[in-house]
Amino acid sequence: MKKILLLIVACLFIFVSCENQPTRQEKLHNKLQKMEYTTIIKDSCEYLMYKYSAGHNGFGFMSHKGNCKFCVERQRKLIREIIKEELR
Repeated sequence: MKKILLLIVACLFIFVSCENQPTRQEKLHNKLQKMEYTTIIKDSCEYLMYKYSAGHNGFGFMSHKGNCKFCVERQRKLIREIIKEELR
C-alpha cells in the first residue's frame, strides 16, 4: 500500500512540475519591456539609456544604438583615408 501511495505522489509531483515555464530569454524580454528607456544624442551618435531602480538601489545602462548615420559616414571616411594612404 505504501508503494502505491508513494508512486501516486511521485506521479503527481512529476505532472505538476512539468507545466510550461517561460524560458530564460522570455523572462529577460519581459523585464526589458517593463524597463523604461530614452534615446539620447551625444557627439552626433544615438544611444539607448536604460534606468532601473528597486527601492533605493538601482543601475543604469547606456548602449550605442548602432544605426546612426554619423558613425557610418565616419567609418567611410576612415576607410577612404586608409585606402588613399596605402595607394601612395
